[in-house]
Amino acid sequence: ENLLLTLFLICLYLLTKPVTKLNLLLLIFISCSFYLTKYVAAPLTLIWGALTVVKSYFYWLNHKSSQHPSLNKILFITMICSLAFFWWLAGQRLFNSSINVLTIFITELQTYLNPQASITQPGWFSLKYLAQNLPQYLQTVTGQPVSFLWEHQALLPSWLAISGWWGWLLALKIKKARFLASLVLLFTGVQIIIAASFYSFEARYIYWIIAVLILGAGFFWQQLYQSLQSLTQQLRPQLKPLLSGGSLVLILIYYAVPQLMTWKNQLMLNFKYAETPWYYLAVQNLNSFFHLAPASQPPLVISAMSPYFIDYYSNYHYQVLPLSTHQDFFAQRHQVWGDFTEFAQPTTNKQQINLLTLYENLLKQDRPVYLSKYGLGNESGKNADFAKIASKFQLDLVQTGCHDLCNIYQLKLRSPSQDEN
Repeated sequence: ENLLLTLFLICLYLLTKPVTKLNLLLLIFISCSFYLTKYVAAPLTLIWGALTVVKSYFYWLNHKSSQHPSLNKILFITMICSLAFFWWLAGQRLFNSSINVLTIFITELQTYLNPQASITQPGWFSLKYLAQNLPQYLQTVTGQPVSFLWEHQALLPSWLAISGWWGWLLALKIKKARFLASLVLLFTGVQIIIAASFYSFEARYIYWIIAVLILGAGFFWQQLYQSLQSLTQQLRPQLKPLLSGGSLVLILIYYAVPQLMTWKNQLMLNFKYAETPWYYLAVQNLNSFFHLAPASQPPLVISAMSPYFIDYYSNYHYQVLPLSTHQDFFAQRHQVWGDFTEFAQPTTNKQQINLLTLYENLLKQDRPVYLSKYGLGNESGKNADFAKIASKFQLDLVQTGCHDLCNIYQLKLRSPSQDEN
């Protein structure tokens, strides 16, 4: 997320500069870098790439009759080469992904217009998620506390976020800033809507909004300062610096005082404590429990963690099973987790695959099955599947770890009396 924030600021800066060969290459390269850094930034790649082409085209229109025709040819060739490089680096995969998402939205729109059509279960992207996710993203961009990783906090203070939006609206009235403000508001709206159509909400998906709001707040305070200057023309010259400096100090105090505890916690974490590798400790907890090599078939461990990460640190005394169909690599489940009969459903309809049936059949075959709690995060799909396991099977705690974050449970079939209760 911090890399995306840096790339976003560089791209925004280059967009305000005249078109040159170097700037054109950098804009195309950084546009690709958004998608290569994090898939959720794919809309930024498409928007910035399109803006680069549009900006180059208008620059060519304005300078095609200039005294330097060779410069126009060089810029045109540079743009073609940059677009070819973009396609080679990320364009084809991004194009295919965009077509898939667009197909989903068109299908849902047809279903909405034709209520008699069959209703399908929403997948990774769906317009049905807008109702639950869009209000949370609106809270994010207005400085309200939201889910950010495992914490519940605001990305920015509400007064700073709201002044940022007022700043961009005021920038629309300034001729020099109107183009930039229009672009910022456009791609911000597009990114928020696309992120809200994803099945899981996470404030990190629009982490770059921090830069947008701080820049907008700069516009706002600049306009406020200019308005105050016009109102204080009759004051003595000695009082003007005092008024400006006093206002700046009051703003800094108003911002800094509520953040003192946050700064203290961050400084203490950085200088006194080490960052805890929880995923690694979760695997070590499994290794400590399964420290003896199995006599025959290895025990099975259900986990939401990446199977390849577990394999890297595992002692290989146990075999891993998926916890949810929402996990990565599930389309290649035979190669990743094993050739189980229950995995034989079509890959295009993985929602029909019932992992609970797999666990139940294994228990009926007297295979020991365990469940590692770590790796759920705040993803709704994984947490819902964990709840289904807890409701269908009896979970016996066999080992604690990571302050109860990576506890290990043994699955057992419930008796008929327990099912009735």
